[in-house]
Amino acid sequence: MSERLRANAKLAINQASINQNDLKSCLLALPTPSEQTEIVHRVDQLFAPADGIKQKVNNALARINNLSQSNLAKRFQRELTEQWRRDNPEWAAQKPTGRRKKSGIPRRL
Repeated sequence: MSERLRANAKLAINQASINQNDLKSCLLALPTPSEQTEIVHRVDQLFAPADGIKQKVNNALARINNLSQSNLAKRFQRELTEQWRRDNPEWAAQKPTGRRKKSGIPRRL
């Protein structure tokens, strides 16, 4: 079919032009309706695992967003830090030194 279209194409400056009647006269081999149904069924089967994974990712993102919002609210209400101090007394007793760690990145002058 492509050879037939190329043979009938009119060439202009770096552009081929195909006549509408030439296109209309081309026969395309389409699968039967039962074959089309089978193709759709197979594609759906192949996409099912991906759809499941997508749903799990969306659920996880929603949970993360809710946890982030909840933790942020608790931090502002000092609930999170109080519970953390009770759970981690050895860390909570340490005082910050006020010095920053060296990152290995040179400072600008």
